[in-house]
Amino acid sequence: MGSSETSIFSLTNPGVSDKKPCEGTFSLQGMNNPFGNEIMSTKEKRVCPKLRDACIFTFIVQLFLLAITNLATDGGHIGQICLFAVAGFSSYPISALIFRPKSPTSVDLILIPSGILIVYPLTFFLADFVWDLRGF
Repeated sequence: MGSSETSIFSLTNPGVSDKKPCEGTFSLQGMNNPFGNEIMSTKEKRVCPKLRDACIFTFIVQLFLLAITNLATDGGHIGQICLFAVAGFSSYPISALIFRPKSPTSVDLILIPSGILIVYPLTFFLADFVWDLRGF
């Protein structure tokens, strides 16, 4: 990208670059497998630290939402809807960890921690609509 061009991501999140949002390294030093040879060198990084932190945060929020919604005394309907939301949204951080572990996009770093808060309320309306269509 030239100096005269601006990215929409730099306008919305000026601290995150479009190309290389990860800085720093994350390595498992001294970890060995059962056969005795080293799994990875200390200079490699398996997962970008920012992506790792975003995924850990979103999984903690999802577990919290599951726990809170399962406390409702409605026969499990709200808990089931929350389970739909968590199952549907969990595919996004997992796919980012599998396919882009070292170089997540700036969209990944924005949507992974905050996306469940968007998906969760929408799932209530969508599940209710689908249940009405099916006759429940």
